[in-house]
Amino acid sequence: MYLADANTQTLLALVYMSLCKNVIKRNGNTRQRKRIVLICWLYVLGTTMYNIIYADPPWAYRSKGMYQETFPKRKQIRKYQGVNEHYSTMDITKICTLDVEKIAAKNCALFLWVTDSHLPEALRLIKEWGFKYRSIAFIWIKRSSRGKLCANVGAWTMKNAEICLIATKGNMAKNKVANNIYQIIDEERTTHSKKPEEARRRIERIFGGLPKIELFARQKVEGWDAWGNEVESDINLVPKHV
Repeated sequence: MYLADANTQTLLALVYMSLCKNVIKRNGNTRQRKRIVLICWLYVLGTTMYNIIYADPPWAYRSKGMYQETFPKRKQIRKYQGVNEHYSTMDITKICTLDVEKIAAKNCALFLWVTDSHLPEALRLIKEWGFKYRSIAFIWIKRSSRGKLCANVGAWTMKNAEICLIATKGNMAKNKVANNIYQIIDEERTTHSKKPEEARRRIERIFGGLPKIELFARQKVEGWDAWGNEVESDINLVPKHV
């Protein structure tokens, strides 16, 4: 984890409070005062701040299958196996309330996996977490173990890919160490919802060794902190209202 020692944290907090003292008196903005106090306490308590946040939220789906949604008058020929049978999902409102701003550094990049059916929710989440949408970082073309293109029934076209958005706060462009990273990831689909390892490797090549964390993680990866209900978490991430 990327923590300063206790004496350094306390000194930074005191210096920050001293620098902000005149600002607080001058404008009397309650929201700004609360933010300054929070930042100071985060230094003292040792809360980790990350420049890279990598997230694959457990998006909630409706209960009936895509086949039945697409062809409502036809008989459902097989039982629908939803994502709830593989892992617990979360309502978008609950995901939005996670206090990600607490762990995001001033300059930070968010890499967010999303299915096309959840794009509106993803854009809402980016804003709620304090980021600005920038682009599609990666497009994962899914292959079977035999190298064939995977295809799932969709409402309009067959589904062959999944996307990872990139959003930023502050100035992350200055932290880039590579400009030749490809967007397309053409790799095998393995276990349900598991994303290709290549995505992490490309993020590392873009930004080097900056402090980074994976949210909703399913495994611990060297060089990355992790948070989720399937791993031993490195941080305590709770809803904003708690």
